[in-house]
Amino acid sequence: MEEDFISVKPKNDVLSNVIDFYYFQKIQNNGTYSVIYYPNYNTGLNHYYHADVDIQDEGRYLSETQKKGTDCYITQNTKSARYVTVHGSIRKLGIMFKPLGINHFIEGDLVDLAPDPVSPFNYFGHEFLNICNSLNPHSDLSETLDDFFSKRYLGFEDVAFKNLIESILETDGDLFVQNFASAIGVTRKTIFRKFRKHLCTSPSDFIALVKFRKALNHYNLNAKLSEIAYESHYYDQSNFIKQFKKIAGLTPKATFEKIVRKGDFQILWTNNL
Repeated sequence: MEEDFISVKPKNDVLSNVIDFYYFQKIQNNGTYSVIYYPNYNTGLNHYYHADVDIQDEGRYLSETQKKGTDCYITQNTKSARYVTVHGSIRKLGIMFKPLGINHFIEGDLVDLAPDPVSPFNYFGHEFLNICNSLNPHSDLSETLDDFFSKRYLGFEDVAFKNLIESILETDGDLFVQNFASAIGVTRKTIFRKFRKHLCTSPSDFIALVKFRKALNHYNLNAKLSEIAYESHYYDQSNFIKQFKKIAGLTPKATFEKIVRKGDFQILWTNNL
């Protein structure tokens, strides 16, 4: 299997606040291989070139190379590890939005545009497809996508909710949503509704992901699990192992031993199971 993988940050200062990174992946393969994608609080927009993406109930993609044409999907992997089986070659462009990032480019609620963990997403129309098909990822990946998204930027008006999300991220999930709701004079039910509308998840699931990604992104095979648990704000090592396994499907030790880094921006997958 031969792989070409490129990842870059937006160069536009405004976009860099809402888009984590862009990436391009091309795999030449005649057989079948498998990948685990771990849950993330970020939202992914993936453009597939000439690939047939079959989305099944358990969240598995089956990718083929025979199809003509291209498709875009928005992925919100907020619950558990997603096992993916790929048949043949694949060519994919990804835009990884920070929490509430994609909300700066759409009108209305995200949950209405992306009701499922993996949803077809044609909101940006043929213009976006044409750009994805024509760009050269080795020379103008960030420039081309920066130009497109800077023209599409609308902003996100719910400042209080944006501040809440930033506070959760800054404290690595060590924040009580109820306390924040009381501080800004709204009910917990209102906060829950905002999470559903704008992030398509619940406050508890989002906070669990923040802690999980903290542990995943900063793992060290030489570090003790008790140290990682403490730094990631779990109650103790036992709670860390239990909650980590619930999301990743494997214990921390088993996950850390198999994980593969892609690019430069905490892209962590497990390949060829």
